This record gives sequence, C-alpha cells and structure tokens, in this order.
Amino acid sequence: MKAGNPPAPMLHACANCPVHLVCCSVSSKGGIVESPYLLPTDIKAISELKALEPEEFVEYRINEITGNTVSFVKTPKGVGCRFHDSLSGKCSIYHARPLDCRLYPLDVMLIQGGYYWILWEHCSITQDDIQALLAYGESILPLIREHLHDYATVPMEMMDKSPFQIIAPIQFPENYAEKAKI
Repeated sequence: MKAGNPPAPMLHACANCPVHLVCCSVSSKGGIVESPYLLPTDIKAISELKALEPEEFVEYRINEITGNTVSFVKTPKGVGCRFHDSLSGKCSIYHARPLDCRLYPLDVMLIQGGYYWILWEHCSITQDDIQALLAYGESILPLIREHLHDYATVPMEMMDKSPFQIIAPIQFPENYAEKAKI
C-alpha cells in the first residue's frame, strides 16, 4: 500500500474476542457499523486499494458544530459502512482502513473545552490494550492535527447513544495548538 496510516496495535482483547476478529465489535452485538470519518490520507489509500474515485465512496457532510465540511464513507442504504460485510463481519479495505477504524475502540471527544481519549464500551479490553491504544493514539496525533476539532465534535447518531468511558486527557506536544489552529 502506497498511502495510508500506520498499522494499529494488535490488542489482546481482539485476539481473544469471542467473535474472533469479527469487527467492528458493535456488529457482533447486533449494532450497525457507523460510516467512518475519512481523512485525506484515508481517501487516497482507499482509492489506491479499490481503484475507486473518491466520488464513488466519499460522502461529504457538514459538521453541525464547526460548520466545516467533513468526509465519511458513503453509506450504501443510509446506514453502515459500504466496506463492511455485515454477514461475515469482515472489512474489504482492512489493510487501508481509515484511521477512525484503526483507533477503534479508542476515540477522541471534545468534553467541556478539552480533548479526551475515550473508550467505546463495546468490547472487553485489557489495561495493556488501553495503554497500547493510547500510545498509538498519541503517535497518530500529527496525522489528525488539522482535522482534530472536526473529528472530536462531528455528531454521529448511533455513537452518540453508545456508552463510553473517558480514559485520559490528550497530551499535546508543545506548540501543537498553534500548528493545529485549535
């Protein structure tokens, strides 16, 4: 793969998952996989892997919080992800999956003016997994810097109703806010 994101860590919870890597784990509990947020690097990687033009799989939406245009995987029937097979639970773009998917079940949320790492409570995750995810999250912050505010605030109908726990405040490198314009 020429474009894309750094590989996500293999989690103990995933290796020992009773649905055996049938991700997203939301689907293993009868839920629908949300359409993932796409960064420009994600769009390029998916385009290269699937030989698709962005207009074939990218849906542009307005973030109601920021007023900015954000990108998501275009949904096949208004819900879900077009690259997720709900029967097998497999992802057809797994090796080029968006950063949003690579981070899962870790996420970023703006809470009372601060950015926090949160953990969606859809799977049984270990403390070692949390540490691995946090280290991965910190390593990819530069990749999402200019999109962080949109990423952390874009409303997601189904995820907004899902339980999560706050893991840690995001520790920004010095001068991060000025570079990111957050």
